[in-house]
Amino acid sequence: MQTLLFVLLAFAPATPEAETAHFSCGPYLLLPSSHSMTIVVDNEAPVSARLRFWSAHGEDEQSREHATAARHHVFTLTNLVPDTLYSYEITSDELSTQTHAFRTLPEHPQRYRVLVMGDVRTQPQIWAQVSGRMFEHETDALFAIGTGDYPSDGRQYSQWIEQFFSPARRFLGRIPLWPAIGNHEATRSHDDVTRTETSHYFSLFELPENERWYRVDYPLMTLLVLDSNSHLTPGLPQYEWLRDQLRSPRNRFTLVALHHAPLTSGPHGGLHSDGTPREWPIDEGRRFLVPLCEMYHVDMVLTGHDHLYERSHKGGVVYVVTGGGGAPLYQVDSVDNPYQQVALATHHYVALDIDASGIELSAIDRDGVLIDHSVVPATEGHEARRTISVTRTLEQALDIGQLDPATHMLPVTLFNPLDHPLNVTIVSRSGNPEEPLVQTLAVGERRQVLWQVGAVGFDLRTDPWRAPVVLDLTVRYQGLDQALVLDLEETRKLTVYHPRYPALRLDGANTDGALLEWDEVPWIRTDARTPIVKQEESYEGPGDFGAKLKLAWTEGWLHLAADISDSRIVDDPAGDIGENDCVRLLFDIPAGPDRGVAFFSFSASGRAEASTEAPNMRHAVQQRDGGWILEASIAFETLGLEPGSGANTELSCDFLFVDRDLEGAAARPSYHRLWTRSLSRRDASTFGVLQLQD
Repeated sequence: MQTLLFVLLAFAPATPEAETAHFSCGPYLLLPSSHSMTIVVDNEAPVSARLRFWSAHGEDEQSREHATAARHHVFTLTNLVPDTLYSYEITSDELSTQTHAFRTLPEHPQRYRVLVMGDVRTQPQIWAQVSGRMFEHETDALFAIGTGDYPSDGRQYSQWIEQFFSPARRFLGRIPLWPAIGNHEATRSHDDVTRTETSHYFSLFELPENERWYRVDYPLMTLLVLDSNSHLTPGLPQYEWLRDQLRSPRNRFTLVALHHAPLTSGPHGGLHSDGTPREWPIDEGRRFLVPLCEMYHVDMVLTGHDHLYERSHKGGVVYVVTGGGGAPLYQVDSVDNPYQQVALATHHYVALDIDASGIELSAIDRDGVLIDHSVVPATEGHEARRTISVTRTLEQALDIGQLDPATHMLPVTLFNPLDHPLNVTIVSRSGNPEEPLVQTLAVGERRQVLWQVGAVGFDLRTDPWRAPVVLDLTVRYQGLDQALVLDLEETRKLTVYHPRYPALRLDGANTDGALLEWDEVPWIRTDARTPIVKQEESYEGPGDFGAKLKLAWTEGWLHLAADISDSRIVDDPAGDIGENDCVRLLFDIPAGPDRGVAFFSFSASGRAEASTEAPNMRHAVQQRDGGWILEASIAFETLGLEPGSGANTELSCDFLFVDRDLEGAAARPSYHRLWTRSLSRRDASTFGVLQLQD
């Protein structure tokens, strides 16, 4: 029934009154998706506009109204049903689009058709024939790609009406368009800030990103639309954007659309005497675009500019010139093109049928004659590249939160970005080895579940400072994506709980090593569960070494008290502090020029050093029977905190204790980290969280 209605609408004749009462430009469709469509009208004189739209069954009619008079009216319809036919009409007091229809995109099509056309300017009667044929015979096409040159002069509003919108009103009112900019649009180059933009292109079209170059992702296909009137030189924004897109996850096939054809036998491919192209966009296309397309395995480059049809193959990439939408035809083989497969001077359009097996190209002239047919088959390379892309996408589809210290429940958020159901299995080789998390997600589903983690080894409620909880996870993804059978496995080492310690507020702190003001502050203690990260053989048990820590704060300062039990104190004044008895504080500086992990070291004899200049640091050391006491104060600014920071401020930190019992180069000290099992000062993944409290 929907197809029948679509056909009836397609052939519904327009009345003479309707022909004289249209908006100047439009309606035309942009930004299509499965759940939305953008409908635009543009008029030479400002008018109000009212939109009515309804589904194919004639029910649930809705309306939108723009009561304020304006030239440009954009109606963005959302919450639409995928793969559904909608009818619509836009009216003003004396204007009407009459009734048109569009179909929302299906969410996961197995096969679909896309149209491509370019250079429709100058001869509106021919563009009317080409667009009319697409309207009447391509009713199943989902959208069209334009390769540029819609009017002869994009600065002349009347030419947009006469040469582009009016001849193709039925086609543009039903088939959404993804346009690329041609040279006849007369837009200024992106990097030319000296010129004022006088083209109507940007006032007429609503497009993604900066509207000059943008990306469209649809099942099986990634489309990258470029502006070849703006430079493609490495280092400039468009080149860097394109390279980033080609390096990012993409769908099975990649299409690039732009106006100037880097490979052509038409007259625009003419060369200077030194063999370089006369036109700089074509020169840059050959020097910069072609190598990128080959390097990153683009499947097809869609272009115009020369008014002919031509297909070329180079480096595994198919280059199509489709410049026969209505402009005066050019002669083929005006210049040599060694990569040419087919070339014809005829008015035409191109249809691309896309499914998992490949891209089927059909070039069709205005009389319906098939003038070229070719297939870009899917290969093992396509599957390998898609596997890489899917793997990178799935890495972002799993988010694991922080462990609840009371229940040991771990929040896990899962998302299925594939076009088929996804099975996810998560197994922990530490903490919960016998109870994997197994979930099946529908297409597009996002779900949060709680996963019980056992065998933590201590009570996080009574000893929240004790140790981090680190899980070694294996994540397995199984499903189907764009006809690709997936069975992927990744490993993750993830810190799901960071130790927490409250630094209490003191009325005052004297950095004298006496610890007189610290009585109410609780200790953190090293014990048998404190990791020895280096030289365990140098540690002879609790009687050899032990440490207790207290942390507190006053206005603008963080204070530390450390009581070190040590069977023998060794601190060679000529040696490195870090190789003698010392305490090293490590803080993950959150911001500023010193961002990163900074350390502050204090030795048993009173020496001190810092990884950054730290004028706002003071300390005192006292030796006692069987050990030594350290008291240190560090200004907030040195730790990357605002001077006025107060309660609930958090700082990531860890502590390293070095115990050297023997003198001499051969004597190896033992190294004890309070939380992290690594000597690396840059690895803050298992640091504890210090929280300032009143």
